Amino acid sequence: MGYNPNWDVDLREGEISEEAVKAGCSGTVEVKRQARALHFGSVFVEVQQRPRRGGAWKPSGLSTSTADHWAFQLGANGRDIMSTLWIATDELRGIVDELAYEQGYREPVHDDVQGRGVVVPLARLLVLDHDTAPRRAA
Repeated sequence: MGYNPNWDVDLREGEISEEAVKAGCSGTVEVKRQARALHFGSVFVEVQQRPRRGGAWKPSGLSTSTADHWAFQLGANGRDIMSTLWIATDELRGIVDELAYEQGYREPVHDDVQGRGVVVPLARLLVLDHDTAPRRAA
């Protein structure tokens, strides 16, 4: 929308945006700290875990989450959190299912983590309507 001198129109749009943010804040939230996500441009979403002594993989993380939303605290340098990205759990599950089909599950590079999951590009989290997502040239 271009310039509009009618402040009541801007006020109403602001109120609609505020209500949308408030609605996103209701319900339960699972918070994941990804202190280098902005450096790498992606987050890791765990879906399976195995006991430290080995054994069978079992559902965990997103697979067992009962939260309404996930919030990724994003950083670049491994220490400071610079932003938080919120997403509905159902939307995140859809993205993770698509990526798991495309790339399979991966294990993180940390020795102390016995989990499997999917590397999700931040851009994929920001564009939820995949019909309008930018396409690569063929």
